[in-house]
Amino acid sequence: MKLSPTLIFFLFVQFLSAQIQDKVDFVHANVLIEPTPAENRIKGTVAYEFKVIQDVDSIFLDAVNLDFSNVSFDGAKIDYDYNGKRITIKDEMKKGENHIVSMDYVAKPKQNGIFFRMG
Repeated sequence: MKLSPTLIFFLFVQFLSAQIQDKVDFVHANVLIEPTPAENRIKGTVAYEFKVIQDVDSIFLDAVNLDFSNVSFDGAKIDYDYNGKRITIKDEMKKGENHIVSMDYVAKPKQNGIFFRMG
């Protein structure tokens, strides 16, 4: 399986834009992706910067079939919930604060193409 860096970039732009949360505003993503086609594996690191619009006690990100090796919140390792489809970070966040959530992960795609769900 050969993945172009451009395709992977657009996948993660879609990943970020798919997060519908009215209490936080994701303002920046720093993404590093290392595909290993011979092993059918993608290793990644992502750091999302977001601003809190309303007081909230958790945020979530769609994250289907990823293996996380490190998750941090504002530079400190944090516990998280993950159900195979969504990762949830629980922490008290106040309106006007800026935070960064970072995660290292590995994905092993099970299909030869990347598909986007519309609507």
